[in-house]
Amino acid sequence: MYPPPLADVQQLADRLGRELSGTDAKRAEAVLADVSAYARAVAKRDWLNSSEVPGDVVVVVLAAARRLFTNPDGFVQQSVGPFANTRAT
Repeated sequence: MYPPPLADVQQLADRLGRELSGTDAKRAEAVLADVSAYARAVAKRDWLNSSEVPGDVVVVVLAAARRLFTNPDGFVQQSVGPFANTRAT
């Protein structure tokens, strides 16, 4: 069994500015689990109890989860006709 995510779906929904239900909620759970696992690996900490997780870690997890949720393919450039927009990675 995996440890619980370091942030919850409602916190991510708040940052996205919309409610998440159905498949979006399931995707959000998967994204939060992935980002949380990565944060634990980088920090070399387990954080099994949510009260132990520092606030700044939660903020970083939610920022990364928001980015992954809204841009799952990791696009950094978009072109429409003669116009192009490149985002920082």
